Amino acid sequence: MLATVAGFVIVDSIINPAQAADCSANSVAKCGVWSVSEMRDAYNNDTTPGLQNIYDGMGITDDIINNSEVEEGVTTKDGRVIVDGKTVATNAKSAGRLIHSARYSTQEHNGTTYYVSANADAFRSDNLEAYVFFDEDGRFQGAVIKDCGNPLTGRPVEPEKPKETEKPKTIKVCELETKKYPVTIKESEFDEKKHSKNPEDCKTPGVSVTKKVDGVDHKAVGKNVEFTYQMTVTNTGETDLKDVVVKDEAEDGVTFIKASHGTVYGRSWTYTIPELKKGESKNFTITAKVPEYKSGYIKNTVCVDAPTVPGNPDDCDDATVEVPKPEEMVVCRLSDKKYPVTIKKEDFNSSLHSTNPEDCKTTPVTPAPPELPKTGTTDTLIDALGLGALTTAILAYGASRRSF
Repeated sequence: MLATVAGFVIVDSIINPAQAADCSANSVAKCGVWSVSEMRDAYNNDTTPGLQNIYDGMGITDDIINNSEVEEGVTTKDGRVIVDGKTVATNAKSAGRLIHSARYSTQEHNGTTYYVSANADAFRSDNLEAYVFFDEDGRFQGAVIKDCGNPLTGRPVEPEKPKETEKPKTIKVCELETKKYPVTIKESEFDEKKHSKNPEDCKTPGVSVTKKVDGVDHKAVGKNVEFTYQMTVTNTGETDLKDVVVKDEAEDGVTFIKASHGTVYGRSWTYTIPELKKGESKNFTITAKVPEYKSGYIKNTVCVDAPTVPGNPDDCDDATVEVPKPEEMVVCRLSDKKYPVTIKKEDFNSSLHSTNPEDCKTTPVTPAPPELPKTGTTDTLIDALGLGALTTAILAYGASRRSF
């Protein structure tokens, strides 16, 4: 009994507020551990024999010593373990090599005997510094008192779960500039000039037009012969369209005669489609002709424009016609006996033209032979008149030959 009391006195003098290195027989790591690396070396090398067995018996294993997160804290006389001002364990008990309280339990592990007491029974000081171990979830696993290296266990206090940061409320919107939907933004970022909460506002309108002439893109047509342009207007977008204007302009040389819809004026045609539903098409025709020959292609362009579709016009297409060059022929013009004269074959008129060059040749006038000389005044006068007439005839004949 005297020995037990002596043990109380010895231990009591060791575990007190001085917190100097405890090199007594009660210390599990003689003279304590003063860094994490020193504590690990003491365990791994069992520098004070039996240290490993006592730690393992208290549940502070190799994995905890070498791999757990370690924080500096304190353990108190009332049985708490405190780190950064927060209690991480209660009901703390420590192990030593000697009996150092009236209330203790004897433990043995792998042949090493040690004694476990509650802090309230073993401590004279209010608190002692310790290395504190935590698992990956921040839960207390054990501790080692610095100045004596004695291991300590306790009842873990569940760590406070971090408050979830309230996520900003998000909304799905239509981005008006790009017509993209859905676009997710923070509710606080909503701008009615940039966004819309109505998905319909992101549906893209669209319209197209195609043009043919008698079913093809290009056709040769006869002069003054009627042919037909065909136009198809299609709603290619995601919304219905209203007041869609279709307009056709032809180059000089084409005359519009009539149309299936709308108004024809000269070489221009216009029609407004009251409504064109999504995916719907409307067909139109224009009857036209080329009154006179014109060389080259004659283009005819149709365009479409809808108020809600960006652009002006929104789409155009064209078709072309050409009139073959008229066939020509060489004739004799009977009115003035001129040859050769080139005319269009279609203009040939047998009363005005001849295909025989001989019809343009003229027969020369042969002069009458002179009379024999006569005597007398009368004969002289007559001879003089005859000579003058002959001269006039000759001059007239020469002039007529020069005109040909």
